[in-house]
Amino acid sequence: MTRGMRRAALTGVLVAAIAAAPATAARALDEVPEVQPEVTVVADAALAEGDDDMTPPVITVGGLDTSWVYELGAEFALEYTCTDPESGIVSCTEADGHLSGDIVRLSVDGLNVFTVTGVNGAGISWSGTLHVWAQIPELVSVRAIYDPHRQSLNGWFDAPIYGTIRAWRDDELAIRDIHYRVDGGEWIVTSGSEVAVPFTTEGRYLLEYLAFDADMGFSTLIRRWIALDFTAPAIWYPEGIDGGEFPRGYEQALWASCEDLLSGVYTCAFDEGEWLPTDVPGEHTVTARGTDDAGNEVVRVLRYTVLGAEGEEPGDDEQPGGEQPGDGGGVSGGVSGQPARPATGAGVLASTGVDSGVWMLLIGGLALVGLGAGATILTRRTRLSS
Repeated sequence: MTRGMRRAALTGVLVAAIAAAPATAARALDEVPEVQPEVTVVADAALAEGDDDMTPPVITVGGLDTSWVYELGAEFALEYTCTDPESGIVSCTEADGHLSGDIVRLSVDGLNVFTVTGVNGAGISWSGTLHVWAQIPELVSVRAIYDPHRQSLNGWFDAPIYGTIRAWRDDELAIRDIHYRVDGGEWIVTSGSEVAVPFTTEGRYLLEYLAFDADMGFSTLIRRWIALDFTAPAIWYPEGIDGGEFPRGYEQALWASCEDLLSGVYTCAFDEGEWLPTDVPGEHTVTARGTDDAGNEVVRVLRYTVLGAEGEEPGDDEQPGGEQPGDGGGVSGGVSGQPARPATGAGVLASTGVDSGVWMLLIGGLALVGLGAGATILTRRTRLSS
């Protein structure tokens, strides 16, 4: 088409509209709805002089099958595009500021409208709209629910579920069939008012379902996310603690790091806090623990030994209750994870000390006899004078 022909074709007022209306007619039993978002197009353009592009941009808006009435409050991902092969797209925006791919809510009891406007390089503006009907489920004659038969935590199940879709009418009119699908797959139609729908594999699934009664009345279309996580988080902690031996007063930081690929980490820490307890000699344990949002828990019990004898007493160069040289103000010094000076003189002979004793002069030598349990005997020999 020549430029003149295209200008002639746009003479007058250009108005194109596609009417949107809710589905009121009954569907056939075996009919499978397809996602065909309705688009209303409105011309609102001033053609740029000297520009050869006389065609409006193409606007597509989708995300839900507009054939159904949805549960009020249902959420979905709004998807839209603006394209123009000749002059390109200058802008493509949704009326409420939503980006394509954003999760939006059906917040209006009735018709919900999402409008997208695109402007091409020639200055032509074009709009497309998605119309979705929503209603309060309790106000519809046919009711339907999914019962998972177990409790979830933070929206996650920590074990397989064997749930049931159940439909009814308050006036006890019979339910003809239930339609359901998972993750946008093929619709499955089952006769009667109940159908078992199990989920036995970890992951997140979108379950959609609705029911029809014998008079062709139908429920709102319900969308439910089913989330399953059976695996506890992975956990990391400092090496060398489990089976390790540490001097009394040794400073070792305790830290824990967790990762969970599905529901996410909820807690991750040592029960004992941020430092390894090394004040008391002997065998001890500390516990690293991590949980995820589904309630799965990982526990690691680490065993270690603190060296040093019970009841050690200060030696000649140490005063009971006094501050020891290099103690750092009474707190063992050192960097986290590195050895520090022991709080006592463990391993130093003088630290044993002597509480009482008597000096006895022996032939050819001098001996110190320490009285009391565990006393140390020191002897010093002297040469006989000639």
